[in-house]
Amino acid sequence: MTREEFVAKVASVAVQLRKEGSPIFPSVRIAQALLETGGKIHAWNNLVGYKVGSGEPNGF
Repeated sequence: MTREEFVAKVASVAVQLRKEGSPIFPSVRIAQALLETGGKIHAWNNLVGYKVGSGEPNGF
């Protein structure tokens, strides 16, 4: 996955969290996610500070 593809996948979640009242700017959240994951979306459903699901792989 390229850096652009990674950003495209996580940007909507980062923007939504900001709209819901998070004090963290989406750009900062995306940059932190990129640093923490190396640009890979892992199966454990915990990306950009947004936890969802039952712990089952998310299909990315």
